[in-house]
Amino acid sequence: MYPDVLQAHIRQCKAATNKPFGVNVPLLYPDIEKHIQVIIEEKVPIVFTSAGNPKTWTSTLKQQGITVVHVVSSSKFALKAQEAGCDAVKPQGGRSQAHILKALVDAGIPTASHIGLTPHTVAMFGGFRIQGKTADAAMKILEDALAIQDAGCFMLEFEAVPAKIAAAISAELEIPTIGIGAGAGTDGQILLSYDLLGVFVDFKPKFTKRYANLTEVAVNGLRQY
Repeated sequence: MYPDVLQAHIRQCKAATNKPFGVNVPLLYPDIEKHIQVIIEEKVPIVFTSAGNPKTWTSTLKQQGITVVHVVSSSKFALKAQEAGCDAVKPQGGRSQAHILKALVDAGIPTASHIGLTPHTVAMFGGFRIQGKTADAAMKILEDALAIQDAGCFMLEFEAVPAKIAAAISAELEIPTIGIGAGAGTDGQILLSYDLLGVFVDFKPKFTKRYANLTEVAVNGLRQY
């Protein structure tokens, strides 16, 4: 995403709600310095960072009073995020990862988790598919959610889960929930700009409208060059 597009989306969020919202920023963006500047100028309260070394920008963001959560794939990277000064980490998984989640919490690292469709392990689901469509699958998601809560996590995220299932489980939990493609019954919402703007050509989520096709524009531009 270009920095000016990010700024436009942030301002749209501000116009649409008076509630806190966050921005997800891969740290390997080519113009990451400009993205960070936009986030600071627009006074975004929470930033989820991923795909890069959290040491690079965490201190800069925190100096501006911004809460930083880093997406991690293992306890090793969670410890690195803690050393970098991140406020929290967000791995993925429920029951199967509960021992790791608890270990992180016990180590004093504020931890959230992500269930339903987990992108780190999407190959196990046969691709990007909605999870929890059967009674057995919905029960597994409930068990995952309870395991995350019992491990001491402060929050969880549902992805690509039927709205009724996400709402019912959210009502049973004491910790807040965030949903992406999980209906309006969660405590908060997240949506990736890549999905809105057509960056991925081989994957189109059913839960969002595509407002542009940036990959096609970029490829055509390169061909003309």
